[in-house]
Amino acid sequence: MRIARDYGTIPAMNMQPYRFLSQIHVLALGIGLLTACNPTEPQATTPTSQPSTEPAATAPAPADAGSSTAGKQGGCMAQVREQGLRVVTSPDYPPYEFIDDKNEIDGFDIHMMEALGKAMGVPVKIEGQSFEGLIPSLLSGRADVIAAGLSITEERKKSVAFTMPYDQPKNILLVKSSDTSINGETTLAGKKIAVQIGSIQESVAKGIKGAEVKSYNLVTESMMALEGGQVDAMVVDDAVARNFLSTKTNLREAGELPSAPKALAVRPDCTDLVQELDAAFEKIKADGQLDALKKQWFDQSVIE
Repeated sequence: MRIARDYGTIPAMNMQPYRFLSQIHVLALGIGLLTACNPTEPQATTPTSQPSTEPAATAPAPADAGSSTAGKQGGCMAQVREQGLRVVTSPDYPPYEFIDDKNEIDGFDIHMMEALGKAMGVPVKIEGQSFEGLIPSLLSGRADVIAAGLSITEERKKSVAFTMPYDQPKNILLVKSSDTSINGETTLAGKKIAVQIGSIQESVAKGIKGAEVKSYNLVTESMMALEGGQVDAMVVDDAVARNFLSTKTNLREAGELPSAPKALAVRPDCTDLVQELDAAFEKIKADGQLDALKKQWFDQSVIE
């Protein structure tokens, strides 16, 4: 089965000693462009309205009649079988998803979706965009699934439906190696913490008493802020932390913070799609594909 991917105009990620994405051109999906940041001094995102720890739960009206109304017209799977499984991701989060040196979206979530699509008997189409725009794209009917290392939270459950969990990572605190003042959550009072806007890490960091949270559009911008001294620490998944630490000798792990399991997200009306995805998960678990992918992407760094 041929897997279709749509990469738009997203630039290639240099995966040499600093092989991380520095910027992503957001696809024109009716969502605002990411705020540009000075690469040597990234700026935290300043919300223009009431701050939120989750991506927006509301979105524009569906782009076509076969989008959010699919559940009322025979189920979402009918459209998926006809058009393929449309997946959106935010490819700035290695090893889950990133842009490789061939200008293609790669990573654990991408290969997992290809395996799921094969198990379901449908082609998979991947699009990359900004993280905070993923849920609006899903709810507007422009996508069928979010595959972006998305953590299950009670707030997100108000907007989307989740499949069974496929990963249970830890949230890791990273600081400069020279900074000996931070060792765990209890030492973060009065410190500035960098996180990706709309992520579970943002929600966790905002719950730390006395800490100041700086939210950035990209994880790589959070890293640059830490290295540049704009913040004292950053919070990321353990797999992402390992990727950074594999080449960043100037950084160290400084403790763990609360975490949540990861799953795929679909529109609430697409219960048949959730059932099909869960059944596909059971298949790739039983035949060993899921474990093989985890070993490939999480037991070793994607940076060589």
